[in-house]
Amino acid sequence: MDRIVSTTLTNDFWTIQLPNALGTSSARSPALFGYFAALNLLDAKVLFSKLRVAELMDPHVKTKRASLERHHLFPRAYLATLGITDRKDINQIANYAFVEWPDNLAISDTAPSEYFAEYMARHTKAEQQNMRFWHALPQGWESMPFAQFLEERRKRMAEVVRAGFDKLWSHAEPIELDAEHSTAELLKLGEGAHLELKSSARYNLHTQARDERLEQVIVKTVAGFLNADGGTLLIGVNDDGEPVGLANDYALTKKGNRDGFELFLSDLFETHLGKPVLGLLAISFDVVEGHDVCRIDVRPSSRPIFVKPPKGPKTADFYVRFGNSTRQLTADEVLEYEKEHWGD
Repeated sequence: MDRIVSTTLTNDFWTIQLPNALGTSSARSPALFGYFAALNLLDAKVLFSKLRVAELMDPHVKTKRASLERHHLFPRAYLATLGITDRKDINQIANYAFVEWPDNLAISDTAPSEYFAEYMARHTKAEQQNMRFWHALPQGWESMPFAQFLEERRKRMAEVVRAGFDKLWSHAEPIELDAEHSTAELLKLGEGAHLELKSSARYNLHTQARDERLEQVIVKTVAGFLNADGGTLLIGVNDDGEPVGLANDYALTKKGNRDGFELFLSDLFETHLGKPVLGLLAISFDVVEGHDVCRIDVRPSSRPIFVKPPKGPKTADFYVRFGNSTRQLTADEVLEYEKEHWGD
């Protein structure tokens, strides 16, 4: 199974092949079933609802109408006003989302730019962020040209399927993280929305030398937690949750020990994220199975945090944690996210 997964589910599969497979109107597409399965695995809630997809998919739930309905995000009649009448386009998988039937009835043929903000206002900012991830909704989707919306949503649907598969593959049960969880307990969970594992912050195991790109990955991960709901980064742990230690990273610091590594991290975050950010971070160390593991607990920021690049253009980048990945947002997406996450 490991061999099949590694050779078949490559990065190209997740970013190219699966989004292309979702470019269909077939209601029985295997790719679509994969997306439905991921929503169940990720304990996702129905769009605009407090109820979980798994609850409303339960065949034992009996109502006069289907409790869960597939809603055209861009309604058919609205698309007709734009001159889009081909059923294959209108009924694309990427134009559907699960909603409760009363919402589907109420929305009817209303333009997405009119109904989306009103219905999302029912939820907290954190709930809205999760809802956008589960239902693969790009920032500003409601005002996008229809063809662009379909393309962007297919990419995000593929990310949701990948997150669902990763949950199965990591054998981890979803739990809310907090400071009460020991580092050893966190290692059993696997990566998720609030936990990231990194084997090194400076030392490239392949080149056996310092690699500044690894340092930037650490910065981006912390920035993603700061701009979302916080989280924990563990350094000195491989992707399987096995501690590998920090000896190589220590050797690249002046002091060659924990103090030197902590100083390096503090300087790194101050340089690329700003000094005020240090007050939102708690850096500590634990020994797990005889190996040092660095733990960085990150509290959410009350304002947007941008990453200053080490070289090249002066433009700062913006990262945010979605599911079990850290993603960079475009300028337009940043403005929309800032408005929804922190308010005006």
